[in-house]
Amino acid sequence: MRNLRLLELRIHGPLGPRIIDLDHQIISVSGPANTGKTSMADSIAFAFGQKVSWKLAFSRYVSHVELRAQLQDEEVWLRRYLGSKSKYVDILNLGFELVERLPVASTRRVSLGETTISDRLLSLLDLKEKIDPDEIRAVNNRASRLGFTDVWNYIYRTQSEIDRQVILHQDSNSSRKQAFELLFDLADPRAQILQARLKECKKSLQEQARSQKTLMNFFDQSTVKPDQAVVEYESTLAEKGRLQKRLKEVREQARLALRRSEALHQAADQAHKALRNAMERRRCADRSVDIAYEALRSHKQSLLRQGNAFDKCPACSSRLDLRPVPEAHCNVCLQPKPEEPANDPNHNHREYERASAALATAEREASAAHDKYRDAATAAMEADEGIRDYQSREIAPFRDSIEELLTLHAAATERLTALSTQKEHYERLQEIESGIRATQKEIDALKGDIQRIRDQLSSRRRILAELDKRFHEGITALELPWFTGQAQLDHADYLPLIDQQAFSQLGGGIKAAVNVAYSFALMRHAMINHHVAYLPSLLIVDSINKNIGSNSTDRALANRIYKYALSTEDARADTAFTSPIQLIILDNDRPSKKNQKLVHEFHLSHEDPLVPGVTHEDTGEDPTHVE
Repeated sequence: MRNLRLLELRIHGPLGPRIIDLDHQIISVSGPANTGKTSMADSIAFAFGQKVSWKLAFSRYVSHVELRAQLQDEEVWLRRYLGSKSKYVDILNLGFELVERLPVASTRRVSLGETTISDRLLSLLDLKEKIDPDEIRAVNNRASRLGFTDVWNYIYRTQSEIDRQVILHQDSNSSRKQAFELLFDLADPRAQILQARLKECKKSLQEQARSQKTLMNFFDQSTVKPDQAVVEYESTLAEKGRLQKRLKEVREQARLALRRSEALHQAADQAHKALRNAMERRRCADRSVDIAYEALRSHKQSLLRQGNAFDKCPACSSRLDLRPVPEAHCNVCLQPKPEEPANDPNHNHREYERASAALATAEREASAAHDKYRDAATAAMEADEGIRDYQSREIAPFRDSIEELLTLHAAATERLTALSTQKEHYERLQEIESGIRATQKEIDALKGDIQRIRDQLSSRRRILAELDKRFHEGITALELPWFTGQAQLDHADYLPLIDQQAFSQLGGGIKAAVNVAYSFALMRHAMINHHVAYLPSLLIVDSINKNIGSNSTDRALANRIYKYALSTEDARADTAFTSPIQLIILDNDRPSKKNQKLVHEFHLSHEDPLVPGVTHEDTGEDPTHVE
């Protein structure tokens, strides 16, 4: 059994904190409806990180709650704020110094290793490796994990559920049975880990099977079979390698051939240089002829002017000798003639002859320049022809080979691209099939390990017989009016069976009585077998009388329930469990006078509600409305 004891509760309202002493074995919280009894129990649950649906007064006027509790041998304060800050629980030492702030719910960071309030509470109770081993988190299977809430459901029997279901057994996501087996040593945490791993393996196997089916459909629609794709890919890859090697060789041979053609290119460059020089000389010679010819024409005109050689107008051919011409004037333009050297009347003739000789010389030189140009052009053409011949004979074959190799290389590359997808799919298929075999092998091994653990646990079924005994004692002590003597647990789901009737077949008030007897039976068994039972030593029961009824028979049954509940602490004296248990019973009425001396009473009223300073006029609630 795990020692869990509440010592003090502080509820911070508008007039300051309401301090409630909880350091007692048996506490009776009583008072009329809507005075805060359930809110007090909910405050305790809230401090432990539980989800709570608050009453209007509480949610509007309370800022935070603080709870001092002993978990095994350590005392701590738990503080939690309402509203937007409720996502965290503060753990403080007894000096009210913050030790750590822990999230209530799992977050992404929690999945990566951050501690939650559930983790810390389980650790403080020495239940972490029993209820929520770290190996469960390692397989990342949240659905297979338990938490402090699964333990808390065995501690706090709420008024809304006590006459409806046993530890939330009707909830589809309830982990009641799994938690029951771990708390009462009917299961091994290793089996929980193995089950989580088995679930993950089965999920992985399904995903792998889907992937395998997708790939097989791909190959069914392909013309290339899976293994052929690999063979063709490897063959094409080898062929591409050979083509790359041959292409490198041919390019090297082409480079050598081009290097050998450098002399031809140098000779061609020289020939074209000589051709350009010859072309320039020819241009200069032709220019000299033009200049000489122009000079000759000028001297010829001078001679004509000297002898008035024109008898007709050079423009219109009209006769010029019919008109008078002044002496020493030109018979064409009638302008004065330039004076001729008096001492050399043959000057123009000599200049004309020299110009004629210069023209002849220029024409001979031009002819020679033209001959040299033709020779240079022939030499350049022959050099170019030699290069073309060499390229056609020595280089063109390499160019053709390179083009052919490039075409083949491109085709091989394209083929590889097409085959690579099929090859990758095939390799992925092989990987998946290998994974399927490995996963199936792991599943078989896990099933074997789980079965071996179950075989080892079979001897623990005697625990159920002991639980049956404790439950039968409780039901007998309650003296249910119609009880014929058969009370036990259903060994399949651990729910109560009364005279072969399931819990769902019982009446409402009887359900509440059976539920209380069930909880006390579990607690008594845990006290007796405290080394192998892990149930905490705290039990909170809300509204026994209200859920049973108010007639004389119902009141008598309620008093018997109180008597049996109060005798639970006396029963501890006969066990080896040294820590006292703690019972908190919330109800509208106080216990009977003969039971009052055994309990610590905490009474609420409309004049003194749970949250001081808050009236029903403040909240608009009906004080007569039943909680």
